[in-house]
Amino acid sequence: MKLLTIITVIICCIALTASAQVSRSDLVKAMEERHGERPAAWGLTSTGAVLEVFKTHDGANWTLIVTTTDGTSGILGSGTNWTQTPFKRFPCPRGNLCLDVMK
Repeated sequence: MKLLTIITVIICCIALTASAQVSRSDLVKAMEERHGERPAAWGLTSTGAVLEVFKTHDGANWTLIVTTTDGTSGILGSGTNWTQTPFKRFPCPRGNLCLDVMK
């Protein structure tokens, strides 16, 4: 878990120094108006940053952004052919829930 936290912090730092830092609201507006991309998924990192995937309605294009706790956002990467993979839940040892890619 510590390694994951370190990797997340490094990625966030690299992303915000390598890309323009703008307010999240400005970036969301630009993603919609210029690229037709809307939020599709998000997650909260252990450092409090929010990672979001924006994609076109058909998934032909996608962009990954990070928003830090001070409200500035930057683009981590972008690509094509976003695919949503369905997951199923199944019991794990010690009563936890696990996810598995459905085949």
